Amino acid sequence: MKRFSVVFLFLMSMLSTAAMAQRADVAFTHLEVPFAGVPNQSVRISNGIDSTTFHLSSVFIAPSIKAKLLPGAPVSPWVSVGGGLAHYSFSADHTNKGALQFGGGVDIKTPFPHFGFRAEVRDFLSGQPNFGTPGVGLVGKAEGGLSRHNVLAGGGFVVHF
Repeated sequence: MKRFSVVFLFLMSMLSTAAMAQRADVAFTHLEVPFAGVPNQSVRISNGIDSTTFHLSSVFIAPSIKAKLLPGAPVSPWVSVGGGLAHYSFSADHTNKGALQFGGGVDIKTPFPHFGFRAEVRDFLSGQPNFGTPGVGLVGKAEGGLSRHNVLAGGGFVVHF
C-alpha cells in the first residue's frame, strides 16, 4: 500500500521543516525526504581581540529511510537515517556541503484518520562551511570531514493522503 504524508513542524530558532514519506512494501519502513531551513542564525567570530557577529542561513535536504515501530499503536516511535546536502548562506557568499541526517521521534494518532501529531529531533551532520577562506571552515577548523552538528528539535501536525 502506498501512502504519502506531509509533515509541518514548528521548531526552535525560527526553523521550518517539511517531510514527505512514501510507505514502501516492506512493513514499517518509509522513504522520506526531510527538508529543514534555518533562515537567520547569529554567528559570532572572534580573533581573541575583536569579535564580529554575522548572520548565517542554512538549508538541509537529505533523502532518508525511516523505520517506524508499532505503526498501529496510538503512539509510534521511529528512527531515521539518510544523506544529502547542506547549503549555507553567509552575507554575500554561499557554500554547499555533504550532510548525514539521523534522528528519531514519535508519531501520535488522532481520532481523525488523515491527521496526527509528531515530535522529533534530527541532526544534520555536515562539513564546516567555508566562505572565501580556502582550506579553513567557519570556526577556523580545516574543511575536511563531517564536524558541524545542526541539531533541530520540534513538533507539529501530520497530514496523511
